[in-house]
Amino acid sequence: AYWGMPVINRRAARIVTVSDGLHREMIGRWGADPAKTLRIYNPATIDLGDAAATAGDLARRPDVVLAAGRLSPEKGVDVLIEAFARVRRVGARLEIAGDGPERPRLERLVAARGLADRVTFHGHVDDIRPFYRRTRVLAVPSRSEAFGMVVVEALAHGLPIVASACTGPTEILDGGRYGRLVPIDDAAALAEGIDRALADPGDPAPRFERAAAFSFEAGFADWCALVDDVARRKS
Repeated sequence: AYWGMPVINRRAARIVTVSDGLHREMIGRWGADPAKTLRIYNPATIDLGDAAATAGDLARRPDVVLAAGRLSPEKGVDVLIEAFARVRRVGARLEIAGDGPERPRLERLVAARGLADRVTFHGHVDDIRPFYRRTRVLAVPSRSEAFGMVVVEALAHGLPIVASACTGPTEILDGGRYGRLVPIDDAAALAEGIDRALADPGDPAPRFERAAAFSFEAGFADWCALVDDVARRKS
C-alpha cells in the first residue's frame, strides 16, 4: 500500500503512524507528506490490578519465559528457540502463545534441539493476561516490529523484557532503559539476556510508569485532538 503514497498524500487529511521509527520511515523512504504525518502510539489497556506489585512477587514466580504473537518469520520465534537451547537457568520453561504458518517448522525445531519437555505451544489464546500473571520474563525476538503491543502490556504487568533491537521495542523500552535490547537474529545475546532477567527480574515500578505513556487514555486523547483538528480545518 505504501506505493500508493502519492495518492494518499493528496486525499488524506492526516497520515498516522504507530511509532516514531515508522514515522521516519514513512517520510524518508515512502514519501509521506511531513506536514500531514504524525505519530500516535497504539493505546493499551493498563490494568495494574493484574500486575506484579513488587520485585519480590516477580522473584517468587517460576522460571517461565513467555513469547506471544503470530508465528510468522518476521517474529523471530526460531531465533528464540535457538536461544532457549542455550539458556543455562535450570528448570526454565518457554511458553509460546500464538499461532501461524511457522508453527509446524518451529515444533520440528523444538524437537531437534531436544526441548520438547521445556517448550509449550499454546496456540491462539483469547486472553493473554493469565500468561502475564504467571510469567517471569517476556521475550520479544522479532526481526521487524513497527510497534509491539505485547511489550507495552508486559510493562503494564511489571515484567522484565528481553527484546531484539528493532524499531517498536527499542522505542517502547526507550533504548534499553526499561528492558534489555539485543541485536536482531543473535541467539547467543538473547539467551544471555534471558538468563540475566530470570536471575534478577528487577523492580517493576519503573515499568508501570513507562506503560502509562501508552495508556488507552493517552492514545484516545491524541485521537480526539486529531479528529477535532481535522474537523476545524474542514469547516
